[in-house]
Amino acid sequence: MAVHQSLAMPESKNCAKGKDWLIFLALFVMALICFLPGLNYYGMLDPTDSFFIEAAREMMQCKHYIIALANYIEWYEKPVLSFWSMILFYKIFGISAWAGRLPAALSGIILVISTYLFTLPKFGRRTAILASVILCTSPLFVIVGHVALADEFLSMLFGIAMFYAGLALTATGQKINLLGYVFLALAVLCKGPISIVLALLTIFLYLVIVNNSWESAKKNFLCLRPFSGFLIVLLLSIPYFYSAHVSTNGVFTQQFFLRQNLGRMQGTVNHQEALWYYIPIFFGGYFPWSVYLFPSLPWFKKLFLKRLNLNEKQKFVVFCACWFVVVASLFMSIPTKLYTYILPFSPAFAVLIASYLDRVVRSKRINIKDKKSSFWLLLPAGLCLIASIGAFLFLWFMRPMKIGLLTIVSAGLMSIAIYSARSLFWFLKRKYRHALLSLGLSSILACAILVPAFFRYFYEVHQVVFERAITFVQAKNGSLATLFSPVPSTSFYLQRQVPTIESMPQLSKFCQSTPKPHFLLASKNCLKLPELQAAKHIILSDGHWFLLNIDGFPWQN
Repeated sequence: MAVHQSLAMPESKNCAKGKDWLIFLALFVMALICFLPGLNYYGMLDPTDSFFIEAAREMMQCKHYIIALANYIEWYEKPVLSFWSMILFYKIFGISAWAGRLPAALSGIILVISTYLFTLPKFGRRTAILASVILCTSPLFVIVGHVALADEFLSMLFGIAMFYAGLALTATGQKINLLGYVFLALAVLCKGPISIVLALLTIFLYLVIVNNSWESAKKNFLCLRPFSGFLIVLLLSIPYFYSAHVSTNGVFTQQFFLRQNLGRMQGTVNHQEALWYYIPIFFGGYFPWSVYLFPSLPWFKKLFLKRLNLNEKQKFVVFCACWFVVVASLFMSIPTKLYTYILPFSPAFAVLIASYLDRVVRSKRINIKDKKSSFWLLLPAGLCLIASIGAFLFLWFMRPMKIGLLTIVSAGLMSIAIYSARSLFWFLKRKYRHALLSLGLSSILACAILVPAFFRYFYEVHQVVFERAITFVQAKNGSLATLFSPVPSTSFYLQRQVPTIESMPQLSKFCQSTPKPHFLLASKNCLKLPELQAAKHIILSDGHWFLLNIDGFPWQN
């Protein structure tokens, strides 16, 4: 592995390679610690990841591998690659929530390692390590890596494709490795043409910023070998979309490309949120590293002002800035918003902040007596310390969870507080490497301990009633339906279609066409329907969900 010359140490090549392998191994272990523990610590989560887990199981059971299934009905909102990955792990490890989450977790691990490998030749060891640590300890990135969604998988595929593009665009005389287009094609198969849109907008913005003429921009663009890349993307993606189109008589094309993609852009589908929706998600989801975006802005401004005279390292920083801005701006501008949509800019953000922090470590001009500089340097560690102590006190006063889980979380919070305090101490001493190391360890502990504990707590509070209800229905050998909202975990455990009731005539038909006893799983809204008389027929409840015995009601006559 190449080491940037400006940071190279006077050591033999064998020693340098040996050190790189040790760093690689340490980062790999860090990624394993952050993503794998706790995947089997909780069952399916409705509706977060249970849909994907159940859809893949139904596809494998029915040998229906072209279109995803939802409650044994064809579902056209997603391409098939993420479901294929889950089916692969089902075949290897058996069907379980843990196996369904493995593709997302492994995607996070792969992208963390890829960030190090792609950043190393451009920036050297320190920045590459920092970028990997920042990515691996960004809470939103780790949280999505613990659930069976397509977004982590997409971020990995798109991120690697963009790294290949960035290396080619920022190096003199270098052409892109066509493997980058393979990853881009797979990203399209994972979640559709949005990956191509984001890539083209990023490249366009970068070319406009760093070139002063059409000719130089064109020459820079041709290093991407666009015609070969376009052919690769077509050859790898078109066969699937054509098969999906033919097998559904065009319904998939209409539903996926027109309703889902264009509909989400126009805000006519669902999940409509305000323009500022992503601001708190970004600062919370990438904390503590998101705080460093503020002091880094003057440096990025300087790079922009000298954009026509940048070296390769600075060009790569600008490319990552374009990547970050394009993803953030596009998803902020469209009405349809989900917290996972911004995940594809995670590697770019990690590289941006890592390059800035590396500059802080190397620079002696940043004096702790400078109030503005010292405030931004100390703020992340200070907030971590305050938040961990505050959370510890809250948990022990309120006791919202079982003692075993409470003990684990408390130990994690105290460890985070200790390393945050150490980070503050080293920042005050202007020992920035030691301070960042302590802050990184604090973030690793937060992700490795608190994220699985959070999911376990969420599972115990929100999900246990579903499993109790399903166990009860199975023991009675009964028929189950859900009211208004599908609950994918019911189909997973019963391994059959569970109808969703949306009107009283549908409820009557369900009771007449299925064997007794009949049960209905409903949310709290069922209490507001007087004709249902739900309060008189509750069997199980957690205050939010209710299992009703609906035999003997008037609609059965």
